[in-house]
Amino acid sequence: MKKIRYFAYVRKSSEDKERQTLSIPAQIDEIKKHFSDLTIVDVIREERSAFKPFNRPEFDKLIDRIRKGEAEGIIAWHPDRLSRNEIDASTITYMLRTGQIVDLKFGSFYFQNTPEGIWMLQNALTQSQYSSAKLSVDVRRGNSKKLQLGDLPGVAPQGYINVKSFEGRHYIKEDPERFTLVKQMWELLLSGRYGPSEILHIANEEWGYKTIKRAKSGGGPISRSSLYHLFNNPFYAGYIIRKGEEYEGSHEAMITKEQFEQAQKLLGKKGRPRFSKKHNFVYRGYLHCEECGCQITASISKGHIYYYCTRKRKDYACKQSGTIREEELDKQMERLLAGYTILPEFQDWALEVIRSQNETEADQRNSVYEMQHQSVASTQKQIDKLIDMASRDLISEEDFALKSEELKAKLSKLRENLRDTEQRADSWLETIEQTLDFAVNARQRFLEGDFETRRDILLGMGQNPTVYNGKIQITSSEWLAPIHKEYPQLESRYLKVKTAQNADVKVLNPEIVSIKSKWLGWRDSNPRMLVPETSALPLGDIPLLVGSR
Repeated sequence: MKKIRYFAYVRKSSEDKERQTLSIPAQIDEIKKHFSDLTIVDVIREERSAFKPFNRPEFDKLIDRIRKGEAEGIIAWHPDRLSRNEIDASTITYMLRTGQIVDLKFGSFYFQNTPEGIWMLQNALTQSQYSSAKLSVDVRRGNSKKLQLGDLPGVAPQGYINVKSFEGRHYIKEDPERFTLVKQMWELLLSGRYGPSEILHIANEEWGYKTIKRAKSGGGPISRSSLYHLFNNPFYAGYIIRKGEEYEGSHEAMITKEQFEQAQKLLGKKGRPRFSKKHNFVYRGYLHCEECGCQITASISKGHIYYYCTRKRKDYACKQSGTIREEELDKQMERLLAGYTILPEFQDWALEVIRSQNETEADQRNSVYEMQHQSVASTQKQIDKLIDMASRDLISEEDFALKSEELKAKLSKLRENLRDTEQRADSWLETIEQTLDFAVNARQRFLEGDFETRRDILLGMGQNPTVYNGKIQITSSEWLAPIHKEYPQLESRYLKVKTAQNADVKVLNPEIVSIKSKWLGWRDSNPRMLVPETSALPLGDIPLLVGSR
């Protein structure tokens, strides 16, 4: 009697989550241990899903080789390794009934090539198909619920990690090793001074950035394609897009939605950067044409840098056809900055009041933060409990959707308030100090600074910088407005007192006290001193100064 030859077929899909299945090497070891007495002519390895037909090239080759007579039998660890769909299952059973396959062997399933055995095999293959179909439905249902609650199904993007709570909920949080670095990549891009290639070099070469290590990938520098994918992913702005639907994420966003849109404009079509490769033009990418809204671009001619409107609007004939030299723009910026520059003495007076208020402010912030944090934790527990009820079918789909939407909105608002408090607690004093430092030194730094310093100062000036008929127009930042309006008169009064005394002024000088009172917006404890009702710098309302609300 001719000895039967076998193909050993081992499969573990890399496309789906067959977590309980033995690995390919483990399947091979078990097959060799259980069937060492059989003739195995070849071991065929497959890493594709069996859920869909015509998806496994190695399986198709296996069937073709059996039909050609290279072997008569198949060995597999379990029937579900051979098939998880009706078409491939029918191929196996039909070849058994017609004698093309003489025998099947399984390491974890008993099979005998009889009518009853084939019937049992069909049941096993049908069960595999049912399990796969049910798993697919359950996964889609679970993903839908995760999205409704603001959770991203799947692998976390760069800067985030997948975690599991004690209650069993899977969600995404900040990667403690990479979150700050990825956020800095966004800041570099949004500054308008760096293109993706430059950011890639900085991240990999200067920072030594390494992607998170996974089973078969990661652990090395971030690739160019991954960086572009990062900059095109709205997840970083707090949103998840699935099948055209937009969901508000429950994760910590790195940037705002407006910043994300700005980044897409900077990247241009299909991620192509709009950055200069040879020259750093200070005002390009910063200024827009007041008339048509197009960007102001730049070029070099005869050793001078000229700026002009791109005039890219096809629906509007922009009349701003002239050019303006960079030297002229520099002079205009110097004059603008001069209107927001204060003397060091005024900075010192403001810092005295601010630092004395900081301790009281800190206590108030900590109390508010603790209460907000408890509210977030309580609401999160409600969401986790709701998910648990849904997974055990203790709540209807309609009730789940209604309640989850309500809790998600509540949690989003609580987290927004918590982020505001964290930001205020982390940067309250530092922000004000930087604000006053800007007012004292920005003009001089702009005149003497390098490209990056000058661009930082431009971005700190305000919003909506435009050019019309060769003149720069900027809507100044909220904290600069009172300086521009009230400060010049106070400085003039102060310099007169200082000149009259021909020496450093004394704090107790009534005129100086009056100047300080109006500048700081606080009333002196001495009722004999007249303090104006208006103030140039409203330090009694610090949030207005730093623009935190």
